Amino acid sequence: MQAEIEEEYGQIKIVKLNINFSADTASEYSVMSSPTFVFFKGGNEVKRVRGVVSKDDLEDIIEEVLA
Repeated sequence: MQAEIEEEYGQIKIVKLNINFSADTASEYSVMSSPTFVFFKGGNEVKRVRGVVSKDDLEDIIEEVLA
């Protein structure tokens, strides 16, 4: 799904982080549960979603963030 979404939107980059192996980074971004989606725009966090989301819901969130 990651590659599909990146290809569809072109201007976004999706990065996965295993919080078990990258605890310092998870802590830096206050990621306490998995999955957590953190959306950045211009280097700043603009939205955060915790929990499982469908592809359709994820695309809706991406559209909102890009607007």
